[in-house]
Amino acid sequence: MADARLPPRVTVRPLRLLPDERGSLLKVLMRQQLPEPARFGEIYLTTAVRGATRGLHYHERSHEWFCVVAGSLRIWLQELDPAPEAVCRLELSADEPCLVHVPPRIAHAFENHACDRAVMLAYADRPYDPEDTDTFAHSFPVREQEGA
Repeated sequence: MADARLPPRVTVRPLRLLPDERGSLLKVLMRQQLPEPARFGEIYLTTAVRGATRGLHYHERSHEWFCVVAGSLRIWLQELDPAPEAVCRLELSADEPCLVHVPPRIAHAFENHACDRAVMLAYADRPYDPEDTDTFAHSFPVREQEGA
């Protein structure tokens, strides 16, 4: 699932899918897993068609949590402090759900390389503000070198 260079401030927590004859239940994020003081930010779904890359940015103040709920995605991560480190990647799949916490100053991008459409559930601890987006573009040169 992960390569060996996962930034130390990024956490990946396996989730337990609870199936029964009606379908399934997946608890993704609970208050006790948020940094204190916990306040509500925003929850959103994002989709990506095959070949699409989303993200390609980092935040100065925002924490985000991601969970693929349909299909699969490759997440690219790069620690920016104190100096940019090697780029790493995780393979995320709804078949093996997990929650990925990306703290501030970790650049991230999501690539759909394997399915027609992927769906990701996300939580950000700060609501989007068009006057102060806290979103800064970032490129991942290693992605192009690897032919990703």
